[in-house]
Amino acid sequence: MRKEYGLKGTVRGKAVEHPNKTRITILLDSDIVAAFRARAENTGRGYQTAIN
Repeated sequence: MRKEYGLKGTVRGKAVEHPNKTRITILLDSDIVAAFRARAENTGRGYQTAIN
């Protein structure tokens, strides 16, 4: 593995669009997120899916 990689001239790829989905940012209490993550771990689904 190289110590450094030359990224000059690179371009970031376009974000993938998801039909019927809207990207938002929300602030949740840490204990709420912890509870959803614990529930997601028990069910095998993602915590963001559980919040949704």
